[in-house]
This record gives sequence, structure tokens and C-alpha cells, in this order.
Amino acid sequence: MFELNTLRLVAMVSFVGFVFVAMMLWHLVPQERSMKYWGLSALLIALGLLLLGLRGYIPDFLSIVTANTLIMLGVGFMYVGTRMLLHSGSGRNWQWYAAGLTFLTCIFAPSISERVTVTSVLYASFFVACSILFWSKGEIRLRVIKRIAALIFATGAILFIYRAFNPPQLAPATIYISTWNLMEAVPYLYALLLSMWLPLTLMLIVSTRLQYQRSDAVEQAEHAFNELKESQFLWKFAIEGSGDGIWDWDVASGKVLYSKRWKELLGYSEAEVGEGLDEWSKRIHPEDKADTEAAVSKHFEGITTSYSHEHRLLCKDGTYKWILTRGLVVSRDNSGRPLRAIGTHTDISELKLQQAHMQFRNRILVMLARGEPTRQVMLATVTGIEAIHPEMICSILLLDDEGKRLADVVAPSLPNFYNEAIKGVEIGAGKGSCGTAAFAGERVIVDDISTHPYWQLYKKLADSAGLAACWSQPIKSSTHQVFGTFAIYHRKVNKPTTADIELIEQCADLISIALDKNAAEVRLHDREKQLELVLDASQLGFWDWDIVKNKVIRNERWATMLGYHLNDIEFTVKQWIDFIHPDDQAMAYQSIQDCLEELAPVHSIEYRMRTKDGQYKWILDQAQVVERDANYKATRMCGTHTDITERKLMEEQIRHQALYDGLTQLPNRYLFEDRLRQAMVKSKRTGCYGALMFLDLDNFKPLNDHYGHAVGDLLLIEVATRLKSCVREADTVARIGGDEFVVELEQLDTDKKLSEKEAEATADKIRKLLAEPYVLKTTSGTGKESTVVHHCTASIGVVLFVGNEVAPEEILKRSDDAMYLAKDAGRNRVKFHEINTVH
Repeated sequence: MFELNTLRLVAMVSFVGFVFVAMMLWHLVPQERSMKYWGLSALLIALGLLLLGLRGYIPDFLSIVTANTLIMLGVGFMYVGTRMLLHSGSGRNWQWYAAGLTFLTCIFAPSISERVTVTSVLYASFFVACSILFWSKGEIRLRVIKRIAALIFATGAILFIYRAFNPPQLAPATIYISTWNLMEAVPYLYALLLSMWLPLTLMLIVSTRLQYQRSDAVEQAEHAFNELKESQFLWKFAIEGSGDGIWDWDVASGKVLYSKRWKELLGYSEAEVGEGLDEWSKRIHPEDKADTEAAVSKHFEGITTSYSHEHRLLCKDGTYKWILTRGLVVSRDNSGRPLRAIGTHTDISELKLQQAHMQFRNRILVMLARGEPTRQVMLATVTGIEAIHPEMICSILLLDDEGKRLADVVAPSLPNFYNEAIKGVEIGAGKGSCGTAAFAGERVIVDDISTHPYWQLYKKLADSAGLAACWSQPIKSSTHQVFGTFAIYHRKVNKPTTADIELIEQCADLISIALDKNAAEVRLHDREKQLELVLDASQLGFWDWDIVKNKVIRNERWATMLGYHLNDIEFTVKQWIDFIHPDDQAMAYQSIQDCLEELAPVHSIEYRMRTKDGQYKWILDQAQVVERDANYKATRMCGTHTDITERKLMEEQIRHQALYDGLTQLPNRYLFEDRLRQAMVKSKRTGCYGALMFLDLDNFKPLNDHYGHAVGDLLLIEVATRLKSCVREADTVARIGGDEFVVELEQLDTDKKLSEKEAEATADKIRKLLAEPYVLKTTSGTGKESTVVHHCTASIGVVLFVGNEVAPEEILKRSDDAMYLAKDAGRNRVKFHEINTVH
């Protein structure tokens, strides 16, 4: 006797185990993407068998139509998984066609025999296809395993072909179906066999494949090593092509082979450099030699795994180049002593020069930021460039106040007689490089002073100073006023490169910043003096209180600030108090009293005053006692009123921006966390539960990607509006990320189940509302209006809390975890996360 429902449920459980095996294999071997389809196949079949096993307890639509459709879809995905496993591609989506046909057949077929015939033919088709694939496709080395699987699928195909020709005529009417008919039970027995054998087959195939792959990888590595060993000198060709020089050091003999490129880096031909170690060591800059030799010794002793060091090498023309040396000991004797080392030389002079320029520029900018004197900044600029480029001599010439003569010189490396001769020279065309550049406001390049007409009057002076070339760049203010010039001299005829032009421009810009800053400071000082005068007759509201007579004198601005004329204002203290906002009167009066009684040195307070039109303005009231009698009793007090309404509005705007999301105007994370803490404190006091919901939009990114962020922003605003419509005034809706929102419900109930029920109802209300279509109206850059209709759902994680003994951060994390459970469950779901807490 076979109980069919029991067989169905047992097969279902077996297929659930199959799901875990497939997922485990996919996790262990991510490249085996077919496991994803095997796992999905097993999951769908398991769900279908579960629904079949519940026949009689659930509607026939679920137990027959849905169950058969799911099982057919699962068998179809089994076919897809087989193709992927055997590297035959995913093929066409036959599984969807088969599932659709099964669904229609189960709904419209008049008899069970017709339904069984159609579904059996479809099952047999998939099993035949799987059997053929396992028999003929994939690696030959896995032939035995694959052919066993092929026979199992072939058996299933035969079984369902037989069942298609011999379908049952009547559907069983009982809930628990027992039968002696083996053919009724065989499909479920076969499903049980399939669910147990297929995981084993998959594990054998994957593990065998991994073993063969490992063997192939080892074989390939050995082959590659042999090829590398046979062609050990081919790397030299590649490195030479990249511009690096190569050296090959026979340590025992002291012989070093230097490549052609190595010699060219230093300006030598092949015949000019021998094969001794000293060809390298004797050219190392004296300041770098000790560190370089120490780096080599550390590598030879095995302290470092490789050798890499930067140092300068002497070139044929007497200059030094920065070289990055990298090397490696490639062979050692039995005692570990190095026998052979090979390596490369890379010219990094240009990189070093760029680094030096960057450090120089940063140093000057730091001096400017610290407010160091302008002359020190100019001196540091000149000496800094000369340190980087010893062949250059720099000078800064500043114009007089009228902008007609060269009045000041910063050039410590030029002879004093030269600097003194330049001072006072009137600028103009043909007045040397600097005089001409200052006059024309343009860069002047003279690469040969002896032949250039601009230097006709100063050739002897330049010759006496040993100067042969001069490049001059005008220093201009931010308003394009010429401050002076920055010049670079050379002792030999020299034409600037593009890098030289950039350097002289950057230096002139730095000096310009310094001079602009200095001019701004001078102007600020002058304005401060002017301000002292302006304050005497300022437009600030002014008041002068004769305390003895209790009479207050005010200026016109004091009255107009409130919309009145001075004639409308009484000369009494009461008039002042009457204008103050009722909530601020006591505070303002107390501040005055503290100043009068010497409890505070000054009266400085902000409060609101009523204007003539009934509005309120924020006023900054600042005053102090200016006269006291012999007993130090205040007799006179003076002060000013400043309208700070606009500043207050700006502060409120800034405060709002700090606490609210700029797009949706919902509370941001900071304000939300504060409200959550308050809600937890209130919960502890009242004993009522609260709930926190974490929402993440499921289909938001495609909208952003396709229509742009502007349309995405419209959807987020609409989401915020819908969320607020679903909760009470006391609850909090906040946006804490791109498409992440949170909802905090306060004071639900003291009973946990009732609280959970209320939270679930609210969450489901939100879920349904957010799932409704979004109609978003947009306007293109050309002014054309268009409408975008988008469907977007939300995955919602909910957590209940009571009291404040669990950290808010932990509650937020658990709601986030619950949200991901909703995501994993298929999205557009509500999932709860339990918190075990105490009152």
C-alpha cells in the first residue's frame, strides 16, 4: 500500500535537501553558475510537491494548477542547469513555455487523463533532453558519472512516456490517497530517487572537474616554468622596450653586464662603459652612496625579499640623474651566498622634479596660509626655485606706487651692484626683459642677452654680472594690475622649454597671491579705520538711556527698523518693553538689570520686537553702562540695535538642513536617531511597545539608470509623501540613505501581540501604498513635458522594542536585517525581527 501524499512530502523534503547541496556547491565553486539553476529547480519542485501533498486542505487551484506548474518549471530549470553544467549554454527558455502550457492545461483540460497526458509528455521531453546531454556533452573524463545520470533521466523519460499513454481516468476523491497501483506511486518514487542521486552526481562532477582543473593547472604551471627557464633572457628585450636599463651582476666574479639602454640613460655609447661593478658604484652621488650600498647588503643577506632604491648617478655631461634601481638575487649557493643578481635602472628624474615642484608650491602655500610676511614669502620663492634648479638665478622686481619704476628687488643670488643698478629704472619697451614685461604686461623671453635689442642699454651690466639669458613674467593682481615681474636668469644662452614656461608662470602666480593678500590686508586695515568713523554716524539703531531721568533718546534708524518714524516713538523704557515679544521680555529685562548691577560687563542679547505691521523682527541689542555715580550706581547706558532677522532665518535654514533631508524634507539619520532615543525613553516610562520599520525600495535603481536622477528624485519625494500619509502625527518617517527609509511608531500597546498586530497592519498598509504605480511628470532641457509611469515596491523589516536597554543602533541593525529577510523572501514583503528584551 502506497500513501501518495506521504511520498510527495518525503520527496519534497528530499528536494529541499537538494537545494542546500546545490547552494553549497555554488558557494564553494562560484564559477559553477549552473548550481544556481539546479538549486532553483529543486526549490520549485519541492514547493510543487508540498502543494500536491496538501491537496484537500488547500484550494484545488493551488494543489493542482499551481503545484503542477511549479513542478514543470522546476524540471525545465533542471534542463537549463544541465546545459550550463555541461557547458552547452543556457539555450532557449523552454521551461517558461512548458510551465505556461501546464498552467493552461490544468485550468482548461476537462479531465485528469488529459492533464496527465500533456504534463507527462512535457516531463518526458525534458528528461530525454537531459539524458542526451549527459550522454553526449561535457568532459570525456567524466563519462561514467555522466552516463549513469543519463540512464536515470532516460528511465524517467520512459516512465512518463508510459504514463502519458496510460493516464488515470478519475482523480482520487480522498485527502489521504492510498493505492496498491505501483504506477500511481512510481512518479513520486522516481522523484525521491532523482532528488537523492542528482546531488551526489553534481558533487562527483564538480569535485572531479576541480581535480582535473587542478591537475591541468599544475601541468600548465610546469610547462610555463620550463618555457620561462628556457627563455630566461627574453625579459630583457621587453624591459629594454619600456625604456629601462638592465644590469646582470655575476657576484662571484664582480662582472656586471650593462645593457645598451642602461648606458644611454647616462649619455654613454656601448663602447664607453666596461663590465666592472665600479662602472656603477663610482657614478653614485656621494650623498647617496652609503644608503645605496646598505640597501644592496640587506638584500644580499636575505633581510629584504628584493632590492629597490632611489639614488643619483653621474651622467657623461657632468649632471646627475635620479635613478630607481630594482633588483633581485636569482641564484645562491648552498650556504645562501648570492651568485647572481639582475635588475633594472629607471630614470625618475622627471618624477623627482615634479615632486620637488609640488613640495615647493605646498611650502609657499603654507606660508601664505600662516600669514607670514610677504617679503619672506618672496624670498622663499626665489631660493626654493634656485635649490631645485641650481642653474637658475631668480629675481622679483616690484613697481613703485605709481607703477612706473622698478622700486624693490628680491634677488639674493644676483650681485649687489646689479640689483642697485636696476632699482629706479623706468619701465618701458626695450628696458630689458623685466622693464619690458612690466610695461607690456606680457611674458618676455630673451634667450641671448648679447644679441637681443631689449638689452641694448644693459649689455655691459649683464656681462659684468655673468648673465646670458633672462626670462621675465609679469606679476599681476586678481584685477590684472601689474605688481612687478618674476625673472629667471641663466649664465649661458638658454631657450626655455614648455616645463620652464609653466614654472615661471606658477611662480608669478604664487607671488601674485602673496601680494594680493598683502594688499587685501592693507585695505582691511584702512576699512577698519573707516568703520570706526562710520560707527559714530552709523545706521544702527542707537539708544541712550538717562537712567536718573528715565528718559531714552533714540535715533531714526531705531524707529525705522520697526517700521515707525522717530516721532511715533515715546522716550520711555516702557515703550521698549512693549515692543518686545512677550516670551522674551523677562529675559531682556533681566539682561539689562545684570549689566546695571555689574553682574555682567555688557548687555548683549537677541530677542524679537514687534514691527508696525504686527510682524516680529529679530534684534541684537548690545549696550553697556557708560556712566556711574560716586556710589557706582549706573546713571547712563548706551547701546545699539541690529536687525538680525535675516541671519536668524539663515540659522534656522542651516539647522533645518542639518536635521532634514534636502530632497524629501523628511528627518535625516541624525534627527531620526534622536527621536528614536526619545521614543525608547518614553517606552520605558509607559511600558508601551514601539516599532521600527526599515524600508528599501526594490525597483528604484533601474528608474535612475534609465531616466536619470531627476526622475528618481521625483519618485523619492512621492514615496516620502505616501509614507507620511500612512502614520500618525506622533510617529516619525525619515530618509537615511539613497532609497532607504525608516518609520518609527510610538506608544503602540503594553501587550506585545497587539503591538505586533498594529505594527504589521501599518507596515502592510505602507507596502501596499508604495506598490501602487508612480506617475512622474518631468520636463526636458528643451521644455518638453513627459510622463513616466514606474512600478516600485518596498521590502520592509520590522522590529518591536520596549524600554531603552537595547542600543538604538542595534535596533536599527535588526530592522535592517529583517528588511534583508524580506528581500531574500522575494521582495515586496514585510518581515519581523524579534528582540528578547526586558522591561
